[in-house]
Amino acid sequence: MEPNIKIMVETLIKEGVDMDLILKASGLSTKEIEEISPLAYGRYVGARKKLLEIAYRMIDLGYKTNEIVKVTGFVTSKIEDLKSKTKTKK
Repeated sequence: MEPNIKIMVETLIKEGVDMDLILKASGLSTKEIEEISPLAYGRYVGARKKLLEIAYRMIDLGYKTNEIVKVTGFVTSKIEDLKSKTKTKK
């Protein structure tokens, strides 16, 4: 990994930039981000898991896709995938 990319990622993490944006901007894998900052990566993974839980709960409660997108920030296709997984489990 190039030192200037590592410095850029460290700076973005310190500034509180969204991890998805950091991943796209840096071109690094999540594993490489984890090596740079395990704590920030752990928070990112925890937040993603929590958002998935919220999305599944909203699906179970019958919320519409656009409402789930507003709350979780997931793209519509991701919500549709979650809905299809929920239907196959029932």
